[in-house]
Amino acid sequence: MAGAIDASVQLKKFYDQNHSIIADFKQNSYDTQGKLMQNSSGKMAIKRPGLFRWDYAEPFEQQIIADGKDIWVYDKDLDQVSVRGQKEALGATPSSVLMEGYKVVEEQFNLEDHGEINGYNIVMLKPKKEECEYKLIVIAFFEQKLTIMEIEDRFGQKTTFRFVNIKGNPELPEDYFTFVVPEGVDVIGPKVQGKEEKRQKKPEKK
Repeated sequence: MAGAIDASVQLKKFYDQNHSIIADFKQNSYDTQGKLMQNSSGKMAIKRPGLFRWDYAEPFEQQIIADGKDIWVYDKDLDQVSVRGQKEALGATPSSVLMEGYKVVEEQFNLEDHGEINGYNIVMLKPKKEECEYKLIVIAFFEQKLTIMEIEDRFGQKTTFRFVNIKGNPELPEDYFTFVVPEGVDVIGPKVQGKEEKRQKKPEKK
């Protein structure tokens, strides 16, 4: 199957040549009828393996950081941050495609090469597990640079990311992917609840 081999070569080259990435992005979300529901924009950064950061500027400020252990989602307008275990939260998701290495992607997805369309090299990724919440991820490269990522969920809704001002292999310190909870902000999530339960069950010292 030459198509699958071509797709593997395209993706592997991308991963081999880019161990970290920064870019500006525009995100469009569509309903099942193709009607635009929301526009978003901001900046993103990825450092493999296991680190990413998305800073949304519009339509409202939101920050999503994966620090290698947990994923933090900070909604500035709500003064609230949620935290989940990274391994449980990601799985076969679009973020894992960009953040992990080629080997992980190959384990989780079937790859299909759709050749070149108007200068874009198109690769389609279909999750191997049927219970995945996404049924298709399309990645487009232009001049060997990540340019477009389109995601279709199992309900038929689509989200498209367009990346510009892409820089490969920038120097990104580890603390760039560390989230510090602002003072006065509520922290919620399964991990926080678990800690509270353990604290409540802790026996009193006699």
